This record gives sequence, C-alpha cells and structure tokens, in this order.
Amino acid sequence: MQDDQGDGAPKASIWTRLSWALGAAAVAVVVVVAARSSETRELLRLLREIRPGWVAAAAVLQAATYACDASIWRRVLARAAAPQPFGRMCRLSIARLFVGQALPSGGLSGDLLVVRALSRYGVASDVSTTALLLNLFGFYAAFAGCALLAAIVFYASGTLSGPILGIAIPFSVLVVGIPGLIAWLVRSERSARRTFWRRVPLLGRMLETLGRARPELLRDRRLLGLAVGLQTATFALDAGTLLVMLMALGVRASIAPDAFAAFVLASAAELVGPVPGGLGAFEGGCIVGLHAFGVPVETALLATLLLRGFTFWLPMVPGFFVARWAVAGKRR
Repeated sequence: MQDDQGDGAPKASIWTRLSWALGAAAVAVVVVVAARSSETRELLRLLREIRPGWVAAAAVLQAATYACDASIWRRVLARAAAPQPFGRMCRLSIARLFVGQALPSGGLSGDLLVVRALSRYGVASDVSTTALLLNLFGFYAAFAGCALLAAIVFYASGTLSGPILGIAIPFSVLVVGIPGLIAWLVRSERSARRTFWRRVPLLGRMLETLGRARPELLRDRRLLGLAVGLQTATFALDAGTLLVMLMALGVRASIAPDAFAAFVLASAAELVGPVPGGLGAFEGGCIVGLHAFGVPVETALLATLLLRGFTFWLPMVPGFFVARWAVAGKRR
C-alpha cells in the first residue's frame, strides 16, 4: 500500500510485478502438465456438459463467504461501539480480498486497507486494529482445525503421500505457530518479557500492533469464538464451491470429504507459496489432492480452474474499483 499521498490507489512494486509473472508462469506449467496427462476429447466433453445450475450455486456460496468475513469485522466494531453498515463491510471485504491477492504480503495488505478505510468513517485505530487481530487469529485457528480434519481424511483413505506431506509439514508450523503466538502475546503481561521480544523484528512489530489494540476485546471469548466459527464457515463454503464444481462435471456428491481435504491442501500450498494468491501452488495442490482420491486428472484440472475463477479471478475486477473507493472515499 502506498502512503496517503496521491489518489490512494494501491501501487504495484517491481517485486509485485515479478511475483505476478512468476505466478502466471507457475499456473501455465501446472495447466500444461495436467493437460498433457489428460485426454483432449475428455476435456472438451466435460466442458460441454457443465451444468449451469451448479455454477449458479457456486456463485451463491462465494457470496456467503464475503458475508462471513464482513460479519466478523462488523461484530467487533459493534462490540466497541463503532457500528458500521453491513453493506459497507461487505464491500470492504471484496476490496480486502483483491488487495490481499494483488499484493503478496500474506493477506495483511488487504487487512490494512480495511483499517485505513474504516478510519475515514471515524473508527478509531485501536478498534479497527482489534478487529484485524481477531480476524487474523480466527483465520489461523480455523485453518488449523480444518487442516487437522483434512489430515484425518487423507490418513483414513491411505492417500497421505510424499508430496502431500511436503506441503503439510511447513504449513503446520506456520498455521499452528501464528495463532499460538498471538494468543500468548495477548495473555502475557510481563513487561520484561515484552521488552525482550521487542528486539525480534517481526515480533516487535506484532507487539507494537497489539499495543494499539483493545485488550478487553482481544480476550472476549464470544468474539474469539465468533471469529473462529465464521472463518471455519468460510473454509466450508469454499470447499463446498469446489464440490459444486466437481458435481457440475458429473462427480458424485459422496466425494464431499475428499473435496474438503483437497481444498485445504491447496489452501496450505497457497499460504506457503511466495506469489500472489499462491498462483500455481494452489492449482497444483488441488489437482494433486483430488487425483489422490481417484478423481481423473482432466476433471480435477477443470474443477480447480472453475473454482479459481470464482475465488480468485472473478472478484479481481470489482475488487479493484471497490479498493479505490475504500481508500479514496471522503473522510467523515
């Protein structure tokens, strides 16, 4: 994100452009490799037989994910006596997704955009920072729970192979460590301990952010439970979108647990990937996960590309304009 100078629109750095180029190349490699392992005639047949009703259902599921994300922010803001309209928070949720995907920063750039936009509507920085941290904690805590369920599905089906473990191990360290670290820092009140950790660059910045938050809200169990619950619902809705895409291609609904596990695996690859939105890493992880459960490569390829169309590419255009509105809107 750029400074307050200029029109406030997000600017792409050289690293951002390079990461997008690398991501596009990675997607191309994954698609080419998967396509070479598929039958061209089968790919064309699947495309012709896509059922439009399932595509419409996928759109409804994706709209619900934005409602879940907006509800977390809105509930925290209301609890802090700074309520915001639900429609505004839904628009900011779309903008958050766009910026988080366009600028590779682990999604934090999108969160910071929401904080910055809320300040234009009179929301104090301590309140918006608290909402950011609760949303972040809920995301990683929900991710850890979903990852555990996915691991059980992979293990029970006997498909826990080397490539899957290669994604799962570094991801596990990240997704378990971050919420644990946030929870420990929130509960820790020893000034000497905080002084020591402030010397660590990343932890120092996190402690600085925590210092601007509202501790009574960070320790509110209802808000924590709400954040984790709604983030878990978001994972379920996204996995449901993948299932719907598979059903649109003629796959039976009984594959639901497998689709959930494959989606979590792909999301894990996306999280540890160095490019925007995990381009290439998500697609490869999803295809590998689905194929491990017996889904034909061509079906897994098309289902993954359709899913990414809904979750990544389709929101980019409205997200760009909403992000400009969110940053350049009039201050109140």
